[in-house]
Amino acid sequence: MIMKRLLFLVFALMTTVVAFGQNDEVTDYEYKSAWGFRVDAGFNVVGQYYIDNASYIEGRFGPSMYAFVNKNLQEIGLASINFITAEFTILYGRKIVIWDGPGGKTEWSFDLGMGSNAGGNSGIAYIGSTLLTKVGLRFKDVPIGISFDYTPSIGVVLLDLGDTRKTPFFNQYGLMNIGVSLTRYF
Repeated sequence: MIMKRLLFLVFALMTTVVAFGQNDEVTDYEYKSAWGFRVDAGFNVVGQYYIDNASYIEGRFGPSMYAFVNKNLQEIGLASINFITAEFTILYGRKIVIWDGPGGKTEWSFDLGMGSNAGGNSGIAYIGSTLLTKVGLRFKDVPIGISFDYTPSIGVVLLDLGDTRKTPFFNQYGLMNIGVSLTRYF
């Protein structure tokens, strides 16, 4: 039942992205890329490449430390320094709604997207599918933006040197991926 709901959610998000994908609103400034950082349960370096004013490719790389905040992982012996993982995520994002803030000095956006992530350490390797829901604020006077996003991921553990019960717990913390990003546009 959960898998049917997840597939329906993915289908609904994809339909929304395609349906609103024709909305290429042009702003009075254009940037080709953005670089910054993202904080969630870890720390990520973020890079964005803009295909047009509404579409972009986003890459994230950094350590994740979910095991320190999850008591369920402690029960099966995963909450240790060895569970810090290196994680790489690549996303295609699309600004579905773009609107000017008060006074025209800011631009707000609501983004949807999808992608994949992979990561691991010496004892575990995983790969997963990722969705993106983001609310962004970009300042027009200075090339800085801040965004709040929810990027749930679900996947499989490919390499597991030990307990085979890690996949359900990977999916459990993968669904709790909430972060804040600060970027500078170039």
